[in-house]
Amino acid sequence: MIKVWTGISGAGKSKEMFRQINEKTDNDPLGHRIYIITPTQNTLTYEEILTTDEDKTYKGSLRTTVLSFSRFIWHVFNEIGHREKNHISEVGHIMLIHKILEQFEPDTLKYYKDSRQYIKFSQKLLKTIQEFINYDISAEDIESLTFKDNRTKEKYEDLVKVYRTWIDTIEDYSIENINLMPHFLEVLQTIDVNEVESLNHATIYIDGFHNFTELELQLIKTLTRFTDDITLLLMHSGDNLELFRKTENVIASLKREELFGSDGVKVIEFSHENYRANSEGLYEVERFLRKGTPINSNDGIKLIKAPNMRVEVEEVMRQIETLVRTKNVRYKDIGILYRDSNYIEVLRYYFEKFNIAYSVDQKYKMVQHPFIQFMMSVFNAYRQNFKRESIINIMKSGYLNYKNDDDALYFFENVILESGIDYKSGLFNDDLFRRFLETRDDGKELKLTEDDELKIKAMLDYKNRVLGALENLYAKLNDGAKAIDYIRTIYSFLEENGVLERLEQHIDDIDNKNRQNETEDAYNHFIGLLDDANIVYGEETVEFNIFVDNLMEGLLEAEFNLLPATLDEVTVGLLDLAKVENKKYIFMIGMNNNVMPMDMSHNDIITDEEKEAFELNDIQISPRDEVLRQDERFVFYHGVTRPTDGLFISYAVGNLKNEPTKISPFVEELKNASNMPVINPSLYGTRDVEYNISSINSMRDLLLEHLRNILNTPKEYKDTVTKGVKDKVFLETLQALKNDVNHKDIFNQLVRNLSYKNESEKIDISVATELYGDALSGSVSRFHSFYNCQFQHFMEYGLKLNQREEFKLEAVDLGNLYHSVIEDVLKNHFNYELREKTPSDINKAVTESVNTAVKNISHGIFEHTGYYRILKLKSIETITDVVINLQRYLEASNFNIQYLEEKFGHENDLFGAYQLETEKKNIVNLRGIIDRIDTNVREDGTYISLIDYKSSKTKDLDLKDVYLGTELQQFIYMNIIESNADKFGENVLPLTMMFYPVVTTKTSANNQTQNKLLTAKTPEKYEEMLKELKEDQLKPKGLIVVNENDVDYLEASTLDSLSPLLKAEADPRGYYKGFKSKGKVSGQSESRFLSIDMYERFKDYAVEKVKHAVDDIYDGNVKINPILEKGVLEPCRYCKFKSACNIDYMMNQRDFVDKDSQEVTEAVEKIKRGGEAVE
Repeated sequence: MIKVWTGISGAGKSKEMFRQINEKTDNDPLGHRIYIITPTQNTLTYEEILTTDEDKTYKGSLRTTVLSFSRFIWHVFNEIGHREKNHISEVGHIMLIHKILEQFEPDTLKYYKDSRQYIKFSQKLLKTIQEFINYDISAEDIESLTFKDNRTKEKYEDLVKVYRTWIDTIEDYSIENINLMPHFLEVLQTIDVNEVESLNHATIYIDGFHNFTELELQLIKTLTRFTDDITLLLMHSGDNLELFRKTENVIASLKREELFGSDGVKVIEFSHENYRANSEGLYEVERFLRKGTPINSNDGIKLIKAPNMRVEVEEVMRQIETLVRTKNVRYKDIGILYRDSNYIEVLRYYFEKFNIAYSVDQKYKMVQHPFIQFMMSVFNAYRQNFKRESIINIMKSGYLNYKNDDDALYFFENVILESGIDYKSGLFNDDLFRRFLETRDDGKELKLTEDDELKIKAMLDYKNRVLGALENLYAKLNDGAKAIDYIRTIYSFLEENGVLERLEQHIDDIDNKNRQNETEDAYNHFIGLLDDANIVYGEETVEFNIFVDNLMEGLLEAEFNLLPATLDEVTVGLLDLAKVENKKYIFMIGMNNNVMPMDMSHNDIITDEEKEAFELNDIQISPRDEVLRQDERFVFYHGVTRPTDGLFISYAVGNLKNEPTKISPFVEELKNASNMPVINPSLYGTRDVEYNISSINSMRDLLLEHLRNILNTPKEYKDTVTKGVKDKVFLETLQALKNDVNHKDIFNQLVRNLSYKNESEKIDISVATELYGDALSGSVSRFHSFYNCQFQHFMEYGLKLNQREEFKLEAVDLGNLYHSVIEDVLKNHFNYELREKTPSDINKAVTESVNTAVKNISHGIFEHTGYYRILKLKSIETITDVVINLQRYLEASNFNIQYLEEKFGHENDLFGAYQLETEKKNIVNLRGIIDRIDTNVREDGTYISLIDYKSSKTKDLDLKDVYLGTELQQFIYMNIIESNADKFGENVLPLTMMFYPVVTTKTSANNQTQNKLLTAKTPEKYEEMLKELKEDQLKPKGLIVVNENDVDYLEASTLDSLSPLLKAEADPRGYYKGFKSKGKVSGQSESRFLSIDMYERFKDYAVEKVKHAVDDIYDGNVKINPILEKGVLEPCRYCKFKSACNIDYMMNQRDFVDKDSQEVTEAVEKIKRGGEAVE
């Protein structure tokens, strides 16, 4: 006979259980044993109840033990003894199955013939075998099944072969079954009842389960041999069998004749009252879900609707803080139930942010632990021939390092990342390292100091020591053939190289006890894997790759032991498993349509259709997906009936990817029936602003943010009441803190933070002089950097800080390649003359030039991999098209190439030195290289076309950039050309300052392009249109100078003042932007044209801008003042020093230079009209 207590959630079943235990303990403290068998997650909670009940005579119970089913088995075995068998972990059983599959003859398996080589498949097979064992399904039972489909028959024939072989193998190897229950049942069914003293006349309560496997039901039956006092507690009610299908199925199973029969089950039904609920709303919610009765009160239930997952969780934290502050609730009185595992990391982040203690029931992977990373990298380095990423991971783990190896390690890392040295052939070659360190990027030799030589020697010694240890290990592994050989070799490697000692030292050095346990767990898990491999393979011959595959899978899947919540912590648990009975407040988070109800489709070996065949043969097996979907309402019911005082249900209308999501239909149903209050945190910015503030600790950042906004933004409360109220809340909060003696420190901290401006301080003039020298020197682009952001310039040119270069192709490398090849082709192959050259001539010259140039770019990176070799071929194609297009421009004009890549900055350069002196008598020596100068000599003078090659389609010469100082180069170069007029003729006349794009000419097939090309009526027309599209992409961008005054320059055309630009027959629209028909200037593109006087003013302005920068630099200015363009801080996008400046959009916005501001636009216009040349 077994007693079954049934009742709705909160009916008092567990309370009655503890009352009976207390009564029995009070009457007979040393009587027969009392057992509570409950899920693992619940054991600690029940132990706390037993030891903390204030109404008991005795706190605690010597008679009572709380155990899970698995611990109960070991508890009994500890008393009666247990057979000596080898125990292996779940990973060990996966190894065993993989071994079995590998040992099968190729034609043994038919259905799974091609799957047996995969470790993941062995894992799925083990899961299936576990299901067979849990439901007491034998191989014979499986063979009794009939299937119409031949492939399904083959599938189950294969499963029987694997199942039987696994059973035979664990018996032959004396390996413990993955599930001890069958053996435990066998022992209990045959042992003399008097030999198990602890079970004789024991009282057994089984609580917290909603369903049982066949073996667990048989265990309950078997326990009646020892005692007739067994009580099963089930959440069940006869008035809704569809809702309580799970527990109804348990009762039906217990009444089977082979178990207890109808007369052997005594069902005791508790009252249909939810005594757990302390609020009317919670009480009525339970009745609504169970019976459909109306909800008249929403007391104790709230709905949180958030725009996304992060806002949802943040609001949950606010509500927790509010409960703690206003309801005198402790953290341990609160539970959070989730269904979507994506919430875990978001919860962790906000728990830390709000400083709320918590405990999560989810185990986390070991794979990120340094020791696990070390071992995985050791095996990866073996399989990948010493691949550098694995070697760096090994070194950085520290397990093969001595105390003073850090400098050598980082030096080694820098070298291999910058040089691309990789794999065994490279890493073991000391000469390769020396050659790299003794050679510049362009191939020239470097002179090393004595200190440099010592650093190199120390690095090479360290490298060779670590690589030598690994090489020795791998050689021994290659010599081995048996698993035991590999195991001994690996353990010896750990021992001989001091890894075990360093592990012990690491554990001793850790202050955090949890971290100590993690390191011990990681090491013990690895040793456990070696033990498993020894049991499974032992003295047998096995390929090392198979051996390692099993170890790697075991390391990847390993998890740390879960620590139970013992402190005052919020409990976070999976909705399906968490045991959070009688928590005062429950938050059910992420209640969206895709998780409640959850999609139950699984990729298991046994399908739903096949499970029907089991059921037709009266063979119990796990429920089908269809049945599990029906149980989703029960899961929801179980969750909402956990709290005693308050239930919060939350959902987000968008996920982490900003994709729209819907509310759970169960929640929607509850919402419509109860008219529950909805908390909408997305409205906190405009109304209910005070709800942002939930505690002193968490409000600091929020309060600081809003107060700073108030300081930075002029407030006009007359404009909008909402804005005024919003600000008022935070001002009142600040005032309250000021008036509260207990929070003076917080008030003072806020005031300090509000006054903090995150500004860089000017450096002393003497320091600036020491950093930059008596005279400043550099290219014009250096001053572009200064005007983009002074702090960025200071870090790069003042402190001379640089990021570590990596062995990869950067944009600057491609730029260097393009420049050098175009120069070589035009100067050396064609002697400055492109006219009449065929495309074949150009392609041949470009190919030869590229093949030569790539050898001296980034240590020959273009020959390093197949990817870079393809990129080299694409570069040949791109440059060929560009040179052909340059030829087109020359043929359409009377310009000739006069100079290519000519330098200035030194006396012996073609254009000589270029020195400027500022108002403050500071000196700057500018240097640089002018890409190309074309000239057209006419009667009125020599017209100059200044060309700068850019590997960007969007680069343009914007006068706003000139005004701001971020694009001065073209005007400075023109000034240098004019100062060297003797090299060009008596009268130098600027005509164009252009950026020529050096980019691929492949047109992107967007809709507009496709539609245009589709209008072509013949193949010839299509080719013509495609050619025009490509040419349009290669049109230069920049400024054209008209030799006219400020009034008339826009009236110019290519028939008069602009005639030097192109030959008369050439249509300027096909070559330059800004023209309309008949070669006239387009009114919409007047910004692309300057009068000669405007040009002079901007040229002078550019020169003065450089001088001003020099004075500012020597004055010690290092402001964090990046350029703001279209709402984006452009200089910050690729800045190397963001981590140093810690720029804050709110605090630093006053220093931002807004390119799109009205002030900048007006200043540019003022210069054009003849205003002051310098701001």
